Amino acid sequence: MLSRRAICAFLAVGSIAAATSTVALTHVHETVEHDTAEAAAVEAAAAVLSALAAVLVLGWFSQQRRLHLLVLGGGLTIVAGANLFLDTIPTALANEAPRTEWSALVGRCVGAAVIAVAALIPSRRVRAPLRGIVLAVSGAVSALALVIAVVVVVSPPSAIDGDRAVPAAQLVTGLLFAACAAGFARRAAHERDEFLGFIAVAAGIAAVARLAYALAPSLSPGLVRAADGLRVASFVVLSAAATREIVRYCRRLIARATADERERMGRDVHDRIAQELAYIVRHGQALQLPESVIAAAARALAEARRMIDMAQQPPDEPLWEAIARSTADVAVRGRAELALDITTDAVVAQDVGEALVRVVREAVINAERHGGARTIRVSLANGNGIRLSIVDDGRGFVPEDVDEGSFGLRCMRERVEGVGGRLSVTSTPGSGTEIEVSVP
Repeated sequence: MLSRRAICAFLAVGSIAAATSTVALTHVHETVEHDTAEAAAVEAAAAVLSALAAVLVLGWFSQQRRLHLLVLGGGLTIVAGANLFLDTIPTALANEAPRTEWSALVGRCVGAAVIAVAALIPSRRVRAPLRGIVLAVSGAVSALALVIAVVVVVSPPSAIDGDRAVPAAQLVTGLLFAACAAGFARRAAHERDEFLGFIAVAAGIAAVARLAYALAPSLSPGLVRAADGLRVASFVVLSAAATREIVRYCRRLIARATADERERMGRDVHDRIAQELAYIVRHGQALQLPESVIAAAARALAEARRMIDMAQQPPDEPLWEAIARSTADVAVRGRAELALDITTDAVVAQDVGEALVRVVREAVINAERHGGARTIRVSLANGNGIRLSIVDDGRGFVPEDVDEGSFGLRCMRERVEGVGGRLSVTSTPGSGTEIEVSVP
């Protein structure tokens, strides 16, 4: 999470650096004239990025249903419309009329005012998100239509073409974006919301860009200015932040769906398989079943219980908790003493964690059941990669004699190698066994 100090420091340093470089470029050469195609490309980039940011924010609002996100999406829609219809298209058509450029400036100022409102209003929940999106988009279209009607259709005052009105409008827009940055930074620190922190950063960059425009005002569509890069960068930051939040939300949905499916499978195993196996084990001797059948049923019951335990494992459970939980019931049911030396700072991917937990459980069961171990030590270290070891004082064996024929060892090795790790077995008859797993 971005803290308030981090956001403020980023904004301060970035603003000073951007303002200094922009002022320097402005004094060297106020505006650099390029052909219309290059100027149109700059405006098209700003239009596409602002439209993408508006779509992503409104999409994020449809999931979160927060009022400030809806208003933010509406303000970005106004800015995107001004960039596209009042700046990009006229620039591409080589429209030299300053009235169109002026209307784009006014439209962006209105959009900045709406975004400033989004930074200040309370974070209330909207009950009908689809209706809210329709109202936001229609309101943005109406605002742009009003701007066009006032600035383009109606004959504007002659003062708008003067040297004072354009810097003043750019300055007002920059101050509005500065208010947005301060409001969203405050809200991000209060709500501990990283997304709002990135909005504050994007608004801060946009504020510096507008202040840079005020230093070198121009109403000519065929010019590329130093602040254009800052304006595009603000939309890049905002689009990247919105995309990141939506991706994180989709991952949470996938993890939740996976957990629900695993829980359903665990219930099915418990209700349909485990109970039947428990019945066979419990009444096997009374039914005069062979001991080999009872032993097989007991092993199948243990495997079913392991599957139930794995299905109940939360998807975000820390690795050390998963290992401790998966081995606790084995220690309780068995006769071996279990000692854990597990670090709590090991963070691994979900598939790697599942593989390690299954290996630990299988190794502990084998040490207690087949090796007759009295003490089993499980160690987990997080240094140069993950290091996991299971050491017991059981009967031991010759690894070369059972490595290929042991289904359990083969499964453990395949699980570890499947996640890019390495498994080694060290054992001698009468001296116990050590299983070591390393994952980079």
